[in-house]
Amino acid sequence: MKRKKIALIIVGVLVVVFVAAFISMQIKKSSTEQGASTNSPPNQASTGEEYSLDLSITLPKTNYEVGEKVSYEDVRPEYISKNLGKSFSSYSIYSCKREGYPIICSGGATGTGMKSPNLDFSYAAMACRVYTTHSLCLVDSYDEAGTYIYELFVYDCEDIKQELEVDSCYGINAADVLSSNAEPVDSISKTITVS
Repeated sequence: MKRKKIALIIVGVLVVVFVAAFISMQIKKSSTEQGASTNSPPNQASTGEEYSLDLSITLPKTNYEVGEKVSYEDVRPEYISKNLGKSFSSYSIYSCKREGYPIICSGGATGTGMKSPNLDFSYAAMACRVYTTHSLCLVDSYDEAGTYIYELFVYDCEDIKQELEVDSCYGINAADVLSSNAEPVDSISKTITVS
């Protein structure tokens, strides 16, 4: 009974986090990259048309102490994707995982935003807590030392629908996409050290 209650709480928290992340997706006319960020190169579609995405993961720092809060003061922590090329319906997966642990804290968002070039989409990127049996996404601080890896994957929904044999990308579980053979259009990762 206690495990069931904990599992329901975790599922509830994850649903709230993913809904909040999806709602917080903001369209910006231009982006100003500040703080620690990483960018990715463009990719090419199998049809010869070019996908061209500018992806970044922005966090105020790359090294944190256990218990130190991830601050919003100077730089907003976020995953950012910007389409610079062909238009397409996208499915983005943003994740945080801890090196050496099988559990991943991830969420997915379906968007039609990649149909309009030069628009930014952003998702909150906060600390995560990853344990042997579960994880907590979007918390304000890390509670254990380790190496944390943030990843952003952007897929073309048409590829996912074909791979998973579904009619729509809406409601698809990020874990199902990650475990499939679907290839992302582009991806990026960033490593944070907590001591």
